Amino acid sequence: MPDVGRSPAPAHDHTGRRRVQRLGSQLVSVFRLWYYYGMKVALSIPNELFDSAETLSKKLGVSRSRLYATALAEFLAKHRGRKTTDRLNAVYASEDSRLDPRLRRLQARSLGDTSW
Repeated sequence: MPDVGRSPAPAHDHTGRRRVQRLGSQLVSVFRLWYYYGMKVALSIPNELFDSAETLSKKLGVSRSRLYATALAEFLAKHRGRKTTDRLNAVYASEDSRLDPRLRRLQARSLGDTSW
C-alpha cells in the first residue's frame, strides 16, 4: 500500500547527517558547559556549617553549589589581596621611608601658618 500524504524522499537525503551534526554540536555545547562551569568536588564540613549554608542558600535563593563557589571565590580574592600586601610590605621594608630633611623643611614652609 503506498504512503498517502508523504512526499517521496529526495534522491540525496541528508537528514540523518544533519541529525548527527546537530547531536554533535549539542554534545560539544554540553561539554563546554561542564568544562568551564562545573567541577564536582566532594568535601567534608562540620554539620553546623552545612546547616548554616543550607539556610543561607535558601534565604538568598541560590543553589548550594552557587553559594559554595561564591564563598570560595571571595576567600581566594581575599588571599590574593593579602599576597599583594605582603609583597608591597617586603619592598617598602627594605627602603628608607624617611623624608629628606630639605624636602621636609620645604613642605613645612609651604604650609605656613595655616590652621587645619
